[in-house]
Parts: sequence; C-alpha cells; structure tokens
Amino acid sequence: MRNVLITIGIVAMTAVALAVTPAKQGKTAVEGGDVKVTGKLTCTYCRLAHPGKDCKKGCCSGCIKSGDPAILTDDEGNMYVLLNKEIKRPLMDAQKLALAGSRVEVTGTMAKGQGVQAIFVENMKKTE
Repeated sequence: MRNVLITIGIVAMTAVALAVTPAKQGKTAVEGGDVKVTGKLTCTYCRLAHPGKDCKKGCCSGCIKSGDPAILTDDEGNMYVLLNKEIKRPLMDAQKLALAGSRVEVTGTMAKGQGVQAIFVENMKKTE
C-alpha cells in the first residue's frame, strides 16, 4: 500500500514537472506532439493498486474528486496521466467525471519525461 502511494506521488510530481513555463493568459506552452488516444479513463490509484480489475461504478470518480490524477490506459496497456492544457485549472469537471470508468477518446498534446507520459487534454469524449 505504501509503495502504491509513493508511486502515485512520483507520477503526480513528474506530470506537473512536464509542464513548461506558463505563456500568456494562463495557457501552458507544452512541448510534444498532437495525439488522439482511445482507452479507459480511470483514477491513478485504482489502476496501479488493482491492475486488471475494474472498479465499482463511482469509485474512480470519487478518487478523482479527492485529488487523484485521472489516467487513460490504452488497449496496449500504456498509461497516460491526463492534465489540463490550461495551467491552474482542473481538467476533470462534472461532465468529464461522469466518463470515469468508461472508454474515451482523448485529443491533446503528449509530453514524455523521466518515465512518465502525459496528455495535455484539449478534448475528451465517450466512445464505444
């Protein structure tokens, strides 16, 4: 349990470190390539603490509301920390929280660094 919490902390800190110096109007200048990735939207805690198991309905949205970073896992098992492209603004509003536990398509800018992949999200929508 302690190792999982340490891992979550490292992932969160590294994801924040991926952001580049803020540009004008609260936007973050992000270095990376534009991507469109489809996968399952979950919380970091449940994905790492219970690999291969699905969470109960509402579990991941509760974790994300409590501050756990949202994560997208694609069909190959690659995990992406999801961040808002705008600095100091939460990514997960009520509409996106309702998608937790579902398959979603995310478009945005991917950044990689020190073993962590993050997508600075421009759009997120539910898929089949």
